[in-house]
Amino acid sequence: MMRKTLAAAVAALALAGLAGTTPAGAVPGTVSGDGGNRIGTLRVNGDAYVKEGGLSATWVKESDKVKQIALSGNRIGVLKGDGDARVKEGGLSATWVLEAGDVTELALS
Repeated sequence: MMRKTLAAAVAALALAGLAGTTPAGAVPGTVSGDGGNRIGTLRVNGDAYVKEGGLSATWVKESDKVKQIALSGNRIGVLKGDGDARVKEGGLSATWVLEAGDVTELALS
């Protein structure tokens, strides 16, 4: 289901002209956590940003060198360029936990 949601978000952004050219292997676009009030973006340069609250909330840089970002409730996950999958739970400034290495795709629930 997450893959369909992500694909729909990327397609909507592309149609709106919001998705730019991305490096090979990067998952572009914006995704929202299930039932949460967070929005996450993966920028062309590999920086992952998340904001929490209203639509005019401030973006917070969560990580760099990211290939994929996933949000679910109060969890934020990133797949780094080196294949490390890191997840944090709680506030935007929570500590990252390395979940696994040699990862090709990340999903949160």
